Amino acid sequence: GRRYDNPLTLVTEGGWSLPADTAAEAAADHDRVMYYANYTSEMLKAIHEDKLNIKGYFGWSLMDNYEWERGYKERFGTAYTDFD
Repeated sequence: GRRYDNPLTLVTEGGWSLPADTAAEAAADHDRVMYYANYTSEMLKAIHEDKLNIKGYFGWSLMDNYEWERGYKERFGTAYTDFD
């Protein structure tokens, strides 16, 4: 923060993708839960310990979507989307 005069920081599109062909596979989502838990925990440490000016975090994404490189195979959503 000191190098850049501690600017206001918003983290956009933070997320983790996983392949899932069914809603049951998507529900077994321990890795994504741990990603969000660890990432936001480290952000909280940066706010309190390093006094960084972090004001927002936006997870990517609420719903699954089409990804240019992976199509519908990788899922970023926190809710499973049935594309059929």
